[in-house]
Amino acid sequence: MMEVKEKRHIKEWWADRAMTYGQSHGEPVYQTEAGDAIAVEMGSPAFFEQVDKTLIVGQKDFIPPKAILPVCFHTTVIAISAF
Repeated sequence: MMEVKEKRHIKEWWADRAMTYGQSHGEPVYQTEAGDAIAVEMGSPAFFEQVDKTLIVGQKDFIPPKAILPVCFHTTVIAISAF
């Protein structure tokens, strides 16, 4: 019975703290290029833009120059040649 309770606790923890790729797990707060912290509404277009930026910048060393990649949460396509 303890195992079921632990699984429920883990499931609830993740449900309450969704992956945001922000400064703190579960919080949609991001650092701008200027170093300022900005908070965005979870699930808003601004939130998904921040997630996309965070994932792409974090992977820039693994992306070939001038590669065209679809962003993770938008339907647009961007070029990663600015890095």
